Amino acid sequence: RAGMSLGLLERVSALDMVAVDGALMDRWIADGQQRATDVRIERWVGACPDELMTPWIESLLAMNDMPFEDLDINAWDIDEDDVREEEDAMASLGIRVANMLAVDDKGRAAAHTRVHVNPARPAASYQWDTAVTHLHRGRGVGKWIKADMWRWLRQTEPDAIRLTTGNAQSNDAMLAINVAMGYVPVLEFAAWQAPTETVRAALS
Repeated sequence: RAGMSLGLLERVSALDMVAVDGALMDRWIADGQQRATDVRIERWVGACPDELMTPWIESLLAMNDMPFEDLDINAWDIDEDDVREEEDAMASLGIRVANMLAVDDKGRAAAHTRVHVNPARPAASYQWDTAVTHLHRGRGVGKWIKADMWRWLRQTEPDAIRLTTGNAQSNDAMLAINVAMGYVPVLEFAAWQAPTETVRAALS
C-alpha cells in the first residue's frame, strides 16, 4: 500500500558449531590447499595488520559482486580510514572480530571471512561477510576459508557454539557451502524499496 516493490529476499540461517562434521571440514581444507597451492591464509583478531591492509580492502570490495537481486543499492567504496573506523566501533562495543584473509603468492587477495563474537553472548555470534575474489573463484578457496574459520573458532572461542548468517536467496554458491556445513534457515528477511516521494504520497 506504500507503493514499494520487493528488492531482495535474504535467508537468515543458524549453525550448530558443535554438530559440524569435522572430517568434512578437514577435507575442504585439504582440497583448497591442493587446488590453490599459491594461496596462504592469514588470521587475526581485531585490527588488520598494516602489511595486509591492501589485500584486505581488495577482498572486502569483492562483496560488491554478491547478488543484490532487484535492490537499488550503491557499490561500496572502502579505504583504510573506513576499515579503521569500523574496527574502532567494534572494539568500543566489546565485539571480538575474528578475521581470515587468503592471499596469493603475489600479495593479491583471494578470499576473506570474518566472525563477530560477543563476549557477553558468545553462543549468539555472527558469521559476517565471506567473499572470494574473481581471480580465485572455482578453486575451493571459499570452502577452505570457511572450514578453517570453523576449526579456528572451535579452538579459540569454544563458547561460540552457534553462528547466525544471512545470504541472498539467489546466492547459490555461498548457500551451497553453508547448507553443506549444516546451516538451517531460521527466518527470512525482505528488503522493500520505493522512491521517497512515492512513500510520502501513499502515507499522506
